[in-house]
Amino acid sequence: MVDAKRLDPMRTRSLSAVVISGVVVAACAAPAPSSFEWVDEPALETTPRNEPPPDDELEPSGVTDVTVPDPSAGGSSPSERTMANAAAPTAPVTAYLNGEGGTYFAGVDNAGQRISSVLSFYGRQSATAPPTGYQGATWRTLVDCVSEKFARYGVTITDRRPVGPYTEIVVTNAWGSSILGLSNAIGGIAPLGSCRVVPQAVGFVFQPVYDRPGYGGVAGACEAVAHELAHTLSLSHEQLATDLMSYAPANPAKRFQDANVACGVSAQAPEACTCGAATQNSHRQLLAMVGAPAPSGGPTTPGDTVPPVVSIASPANGASAPGNANVTVAVDATDETGLADVRLVWQQTQRALACDDSVQGVTCVVTGNRRTWTIFAGTGARSFYAYAVDGGGNTTSTPLVTISLTGAPPDAPPTVNVQLPVDRGALSRGATIDFQAAASDDRAVADVRAIWTFNGGTLEYPMAQTTTPGVYRATTTVSATATAGWRTVEVAVVDDGGNRTLSPKRWVYVQ
Repeated sequence: MVDAKRLDPMRTRSLSAVVISGVVVAACAAPAPSSFEWVDEPALETTPRNEPPPDDELEPSGVTDVTVPDPSAGGSSPSERTMANAAAPTAPVTAYLNGEGGTYFAGVDNAGQRISSVLSFYGRQSATAPPTGYQGATWRTLVDCVSEKFARYGVTITDRRPVGPYTEIVVTNAWGSSILGLSNAIGGIAPLGSCRVVPQAVGFVFQPVYDRPGYGGVAGACEAVAHELAHTLSLSHEQLATDLMSYAPANPAKRFQDANVACGVSAQAPEACTCGAATQNSHRQLLAMVGAPAPSGGPTTPGDTVPPVVSIASPANGASAPGNANVTVAVDATDETGLADVRLVWQQTQRALACDDSVQGVTCVVTGNRRTWTIFAGTGARSFYAYAVDGGGNTTSTPLVTISLTGAPPDAPPTVNVQLPVDRGALSRGATIDFQAAASDDRAVADVRAIWTFNGGTLEYPMAQTTTPGVYRATTTVSATATAGWRTVEVAVVDDGGNRTLSPKRWVYVQ
């Protein structure tokens, strides 16, 4: 119960409703004041986060999902984190659909060892996901459906644990609240590739969300698996309803569309695209990340057997340069019959960069036989090499060059200033609530999310960057059956170096 003390009747404030979409919260019984008053610290009891929220905390009007920052994204500068949009395709990805569940542990993703960055992000040492409820022919329908969604790309779908590196999506017959303390409207969660494939990523899809009437059943779960898997392959949310990266209801026509689409859940909730462009083409970005399926026939025998000549003109192996600044790499390449391709492979991100200026933060110019890349890099050791391919398919690679980038200042933690909701404001059940905050960092902000605490636990809501630089926003709806009482709101900001800042609490009274 809340003991509200009047401090000054002239300081009475209320919170006006804001139009939004989403899902959310409520509980913590307390008498509603006759007129809302400022109070000292209200009492707020919580139960362990692994306990599911009461039913009235969920407004089941839709389905959302959550992404966590790419834990293994190479580089400590924006250009190093986004150098993949025009890169050569990575090796094809094997994706394991796990219907058996299991116990997972916190750390940098390693599917083979059942280590998940999702657990690390939510501060859990371990979590156990029960098996899926889909069995026999129903499970086979799900696997076949996901396979069809990725048939045009270098992604192999299997429901048998592979040998060697693989990405894993766990389909579990559990709500997100029971495993991670998430809202029960969240249908899945996965690490979002920072314009790259997250190596050996682990994601989760919560089957009960899709088993509700009107949420698609197996078809909805199939789309959710494809959606979460695509996040690990660097795809952001999109606003095109027929694209698998949208939040639109289950639709047999959904696929990765060959169309340039604004990123974000909706026009009211825009997001930055992972590869830095103003729009995202999910079909072409998948081709850039994983390539097309391997051809059924073998390669043709080239008539040209003389390989090209390629070398790195500068910098020299072992050189030192200032950190957090531009690094310029000059590559010379020639061939007697002509060059088909020349790439610079930046080991920090495992990206092969073409000389076409298509990657944000990376430029390249061609002067005669020389190609010169300029990359804004972070600090520490950086290694790279170049390769050239001629018209006959012959390939030559240079030796690896390693340089040291030094002299960078220490990474400062991010800052955050909560703008909404109003502290000590009142909110009616069934109304919408707007979370808004200004966040900044000396390098880059990686994640911003609102934390809603009630007497059933804690729920987290990812906040997307608005069109105003540095301002992040998320919205959701309080259940019409929510119990009256106090809630707290905090905003957590994580920078690209893993530093985390938590805002002071703001109090909201649900009446």
